[in-house]
Parts: sequence; structure tokens; C-alpha cells
Amino acid sequence: MTVERRASRPSLSQSHSQLGFPLSEEYLPTKWAMFMFFGYSCAATLLMVGNFIFYTVLGEVNGRSPADRQISMWFVNTKMFFVLERHRELFPESRKRGLMRWCVAVGLLLFVATTFAGVVHYSK
Repeated sequence: MTVERRASRPSLSQSHSQLGFPLSEEYLPTKWAMFMFFGYSCAATLLMVGNFIFYTVLGEVNGRSPADRQISMWFVNTKMFFVLERHRELFPESRKRGLMRWCVAVGLLLFVATTFAGVVHYSK
């Protein structure tokens, strides 16, 4: 009984060289670039979720406030702490403020950590 052997598949480096791709690692995607993309993507997502939660908090505060005490959505950045304080008064049991703070804190921490790791790695 004879065993037929299949032709072995070319290795990844052989197939790249046959297609004309350079073999140097500086031209291929690295794990660090993917790590940084993933880190920045997660950080941006968390910051956007925190921002979305803040605007829902603002909508709740404006819904319970009289017309003369409502805050415009356009220039709210200067009154952010006032909005959160007012939300605490109107909705003491709400967990949105804590969730918003955690999303923003973790998003900023992830952004700084990803930037630091990239600077350390690429400065070698």
C-alpha cells in the first residue's frame, strides 16, 4: 500500500515573495498597530457613550425644570457641573451619573495608556 503525499503548501513568506510583497516586518501590519487601533477605538467608544449619557441627563433635567431654568444643549459645556448637581437633586436614585463618570474615566485612562504604550514602543 502506497501513501500518496500531497505537495506541501508554500509558507507565508514564500507566498508573499511570489506575489511581490516585501518581506520586511516594517511593511507588514504589526501587533502594536492593531493594539493601538483597538485601544483608541475602545477609548473613543467609551467617551461617546459617556457623552450620550450626559445629554440624556441634560434632557431629564430640562424636562423637570421650568422654561426659564432650562439649559440650552449648545452651550452646556460651561454648565456641566451645574447640570449634574441639578440632576442629583431631581433624581437622587439615578445611576446615570455614576455610569457616565465611569465611562469617561475609563475612556480617558485607556486613551492615555494606549498613547503611552505606543510612545514607549515606537521610541525604541
